[in-house]
Amino acid sequence: LDQGYGDCTDKSVLFATLLAAVGIEAEPVVVRTNDEGVFVPRLPFLACNHCITEVRLGERTLYLDATSQDYRYPAFRDDDHGAYAINFITGRHRLIPVPPGLEASGKEARDEMTLAADGTLTVHSHNTYTGAYEANLRANWKRVPAEARRPMMQQYLNGMAPGAELTDFELGAPQDLSRPFYLDYHYRLPDYAVAAGPYRILQFPERELEFPELSL
Repeated sequence: LDQGYGDCTDKSVLFATLLAAVGIEAEPVVVRTNDEGVFVPRLPFLACNHCITEVRLGERTLYLDATSQDYRYPAFRDDDHGAYAINFITGRHRLIPVPPGLEASGKEARDEMTLAADGTLTVHSHNTYTGAYEANLRANWKRVPAEARRPMMQQYLNGMAPGAELTDFELGAPQDLSRPFYLDYHYRLPDYAVAAGPYRILQFPERELEFPELSL
């Protein structure tokens, strides 16, 4: 704690000790992360590569990863999901559950679009995230200096739809793990509706790649 750093074992032991100091039962446990193949408990070969913390709150057993700097409680690193946690202190091993539904990794996008008579599309996009999706975005935006965030968002829009004009932009504080991370932005797409005889063909910008259910 005084040194301010450590590997996964150091952090899980320290975290369990801090929890015990406030009366919460916890022990460090070793795991073989799910990107390293399946661990078979009946074989006398651990081959574990990570250490996290098993926490017991009454009847509940939680697994938390003290090496995660971007996951918001109760989310934890997704390479821990579905792995066996081996607790040498209690002599038990348990399968870490995969969070249900979108808790593991999810995105909700709400877009409001206005199409003008000249074919210009105005879009307000509000995006919220959960689990690994949120953690990865939070980590990426933390590395971008505040003054570079708006130009980066404009660059993203240009890649998604050439000619897009970012008019407003806001994101949740990436460093604040007490609040959900979000992206909220407004942009214009001049002449976005393509004329085809008496009709206008309109794609949903960005979404047709993420959600193939969307048709023209």
